[in-house]
Amino acid sequence: GYNTAVLKNALAYIERQGHDISLLYTGIHGYYERLGWRTFNHGVGHDVSAPAELRPSGFGGSVRPMRPDADLPAVRAIYGASNRDKAGPVARTAAYWAYHADRLQSYHVAVDDGQVVAYLHHTDGRRIEETGSLPGHEVAEAALVGDVLARSGQGSGPVNLSGSEHITYTLRCMGCQLARLGTGPQKRPMPTMYRVMRLGPLVDKLLPRMSERLAASPAASGAGVVRLQSEAGAVDMQYRAGVVTHGAADAAPSI
Repeated sequence: GYNTAVLKNALAYIERQGHDISLLYTGIHGYYERLGWRTFNHGVGHDVSAPAELRPSGFGGSVRPMRPDADLPAVRAIYGASNRDKAGPVARTAAYWAYHADRLQSYHVAVDDGQVVAYLHHTDGRRIEETGSLPGHEVAEAALVGDVLARSGQGSGPVNLSGSEHITYTLRCMGCQLARLGTGPQKRPMPTMYRVMRLGPLVDKLLPRMSERLAASPAASGAGVVRLQSEAGAVDMQYRAGVVTHGAADAAPSI
């Protein structure tokens, strides 16, 4: 009905703007699948269960609620540093943070020697939406997660942690049990969905990183053509001497 028409208008706008991919954060995947969005079954997320007594994280600083006026510049800088090399996060301008100012009440920060070195955003203590830290301060993120677990109380079920795969080792050392989403018998998906709008231009943006990974892999000396097929079309990629490029139009794919 009305909502479907609005979504179709949104898709038309995205296409006119020339965007390569659209991302959604939702709990009603079936509805959006009808218009081409797909679930990140391989996304990074965990259900985290705490023991009766958490072991120390090793973080020597303190954890407290965020003070929006004083702490926002530090949190903005940490967000930028934490997400610089990741796929998916958006560029958050000053206007973005101002629009979502009400969310800052559910942020906590970790402070070390007077400096905010990490932050965490949670929803009612049951879902940790995101965490971030300055380079070298990942243990502060684990301390923030531990604080949420301690405040959520025993017997209330696991806490969902989106992302932050780099702190799972510390959480296990603290005695936590982690179940990765998208695996196991229930295979509960991550809340993020994607819709590829323009496959070729999207792949073009990924080619430099693909080349870096290929050059560092045992297959660096190999050569061939890979055809990537999806609901958004197909793209041929040629790899040779550790470099990935668009495949020649007359080259038959080997994979």
